[in-house]
Amino acid sequence: MSGSGEKQVFFTPGPSQIHPLIPQFIGQALQENICSISHRSKRFEEIYQSCEDSLRGLLGIPADFSIFFVASATEAFERTIQNCAAKTSIHLVNGAFSKRWFETARELGRSAAASLEAPFGSGFDLNNLNIPKEAELLCLTHNETSSGVMLPGAEISKLKERYNCLVAIDIVSSAPYLRFDLSKIDCAFFSVQKGFGLPAGMCVLIVSPDALNKAQNLAKLGVSTGSYHSFTSLQQFAKKHQTPETPNVLSIFLLSKVLEDLQNTGLAGICSQTEQKAALIYDAATRIPWLKPFVAEPVLRSMTTPVLELSGRTSEQVMAALSKLGLHLGKGYRPFEESHLRIANFPAQAIEDVKRLIQALEDLK
Repeated sequence: MSGSGEKQVFFTPGPSQIHPLIPQFIGQALQENICSISHRSKRFEEIYQSCEDSLRGLLGIPADFSIFFVASATEAFERTIQNCAAKTSIHLVNGAFSKRWFETARELGRSAAASLEAPFGSGFDLNNLNIPKEAELLCLTHNETSSGVMLPGAEISKLKERYNCLVAIDIVSSAPYLRFDLSKIDCAFFSVQKGFGLPAGMCVLIVSPDALNKAQNLAKLGVSTGSYHSFTSLQQFAKKHQTPETPNVLSIFLLSKVLEDLQNTGLAGICSQTEQKAALIYDAATRIPWLKPFVAEPVLRSMTTPVLELSGRTSEQVMAALSKLGLHLGKGYRPFEESHLRIANFPAQAIEDVKRLIQALEDLK
């Protein structure tokens, strides 16, 4: 860690830079004894409802969609498969995290689960996917954090109608940067330690009425949809603004407060600012001789987690030099740990921070 007194900024892809008001919100939580209240209390129900209302307002989540709080995006992999596919889920695999979702389906006994694969650093033609008629669920990763590929939002909104199956999407490292209509998706989920700038420890899972109906029908057929965190169980408690188990109350409170702040900027403003910062990062990567964007097609380059390819130096060398300046980046994802840099571009990384990072990269000898 830098001892120079420089402001510490974490461009790590997750956990990442915390929202600047988190210390204030934690202090408020302690003052109001939020960490000690019962999850069956009226106060908790108010926090849950406030968080839910703010999520709907910021992200445009329809009123008839359910919002659940679970432990992690890894758990959400399991819950979406268990509740939306008895046998056949189809997975678009183009990196480590989309692959892990597919592996989860197989581990859960969905023997008919199949993957459509693209090379690392590439995407898919979402208009021409070979989806079998028996597919129950199509799973895709909006932003593949391992490679820096972001799938085009305009085509994502058309998937459900085009392929006549439920659609689940991992928005872990893209939300709140969303350029597609969540009403056209059946399951979407994100962890709070990336784009929302919270400490790690919670995932938000958004579920459509069609996905909930599917879960109920599977349960009637004797298919295991999980235990205390089945969609049916989660929904029964969500209607009361509660959770089946004791949840991460502090995280729900902090998320509600961060959402209030993000609503001041609004989704359109967040998206515009994200794109502006990403443009600065990619422009710098084309100017600095030893850097270049890893993803070849500009339309597929991530707005939220740009991945840059190194030449003539290693990620460890660059990260060590920048760390002395109070700037902390992410190394590449295996097997590209030494040849890639991953740079988080979330709302908590201000444009002034990005400009400071670019200047530091340009000054490296």
